[in-house]
Amino acid sequence: MTYTIPGHHATGDLGHTTDHNNIIDVLTGIGAVANILNTAWAGGADPTGAADSTAAIQAAWDSGLPAYHPPGKYLITSPLQWSSGLVALGAFAGTYPGEDTIPGVTYFTRAAHTNTDVIQVPDGTNYGRISDIAIDGNKNNNTSGIGMNIEDGASGQETQIIIERCFFHDNPNSNLYLGNNRRANKVQYGVFNYSGAGDGITACGSDNLIMSNICGSNARAGINLGSTITQNWAAFGSGLNSTTTHVFNNDIYQNDVGIAVPANATRSLIIGNGIDRNNFQGITVYNGDCNAIIGNALHSNGQAADNTYGHIDLAAGVTGVTIEANTFGPIDGGITNYCSYCVVTEAGIGSGVINGGIGNYDASDTHGGLLSTAGGNSSPSVLLSRGGAIIQGNNTTQHPFQVRNAAGSSLFDIDNAGTFSVNDGQGKFLATVFIGETAAPGSTPSGGGILYVDNTGHLHYLGPGGTDTTLAGP
Repeated sequence: MTYTIPGHHATGDLGHTTDHNNIIDVLTGIGAVANILNTAWAGGADPTGAADSTAAIQAAWDSGLPAYHPPGKYLITSPLQWSSGLVALGAFAGTYPGEDTIPGVTYFTRAAHTNTDVIQVPDGTNYGRISDIAIDGNKNNNTSGIGMNIEDGASGQETQIIIERCFFHDNPNSNLYLGNNRRANKVQYGVFNYSGAGDGITACGSDNLIMSNICGSNARAGINLGSTITQNWAAFGSGLNSTTTHVFNNDIYQNDVGIAVPANATRSLIIGNGIDRNNFQGITVYNGDCNAIIGNALHSNGQAADNTYGHIDLAAGVTGVTIEANTFGPIDGGITNYCSYCVVTEAGIGSGVINGGIGNYDASDTHGGLLSTAGGNSSPSVLLSRGGAIIQGNNTTQHPFQVRNAAGSSLFDIDNAGTFSVNDGQGKFLATVFIGETAAPGSTPSGGGILYVDNTGHLHYLGPGGTDTTLAGP
């Protein structure tokens, strides 16, 4: 590009419009920006928040230049419409508890009783970047509205919007919505707090990256990978799932649920997050397979009730998930209710559901490693590791391994002294050995029996016909 501003043209000259477009190209090429305070943009924005700045910001966004938003408070009365390729730059987004108390912050605030989104990205509008801007949703004076709504697409499209170093908070619905069929967005280094009835981030698209954000004190989930049903709430909005969402290194706290993987969400990678002090579970997985939960730090979750909430909860429809190398605890000071187990599974599933070890835990933060409520073939010994498991107790009052029936009675137990016991409901305890008679190849054994030791220490032989013979005693 030649950075030469075109010469003068008389009014009515056909080259006049073309040259105006060329001027925009020249200004863009030399790094010029559209400052929203410039009166050329619909009279200029008001940085005090007293007057409506919507038209001025929209005019700057539509200019084709990167739009610069100096520090100030900008009142928004109707949704700002994203332009393809827009670059929206602020000075600094601030952080909680209030950006209006921090100098040098750029923030938009939703006008009272407007009940609409602050920023909308329509279907078919793609690409761009927004950085260093705060979105105050004013949920106390509005009943609906998303902070930034990348709307659902009718078909798949590379949206590729980068949202970085922004602080979205106090929106009546979710602070940020990444719509279905809107792919490859990047949300990083931001804060998404205090939603009124939604999530910090709701991601219904595919191939999105959510990295190094803070998501706290939201009404539903810190990060919700879809809008389908979960263990804790019904489907909402468009009821669509996510796929191939990368959730890395976020700090997620004091939501109802830390990270929700709702119905039909697949290929979710949940890695390296800090997840704590959420009311219910730290991470939930509703169904499906091909999701991975690896290397997260979970503690002090399940504060709503001290019962069978898990730091990680697998619902009955789960057919495969990798859970490995997480840490559970220790508990935070002052916390009284917390998760009862590291992992709770309701799934009637077999080997391969949890590949590797679930991780390690501190006994102050959880009552046990894994609780299986499904029965059938989903025993803890199968779930803990496909390749085998080592189970070690951490105090002298709890047995390292115990299986109980629905009534809470012990069926299978190994205590700290190494004593192995089985209760078949008839008073038969300790080691049970199955004995089979030999037979010639191709023939049927004529009988067999069971050796067992009863609770008085007597050795018995229980024959094929039910004959019980005492062989030895103390």
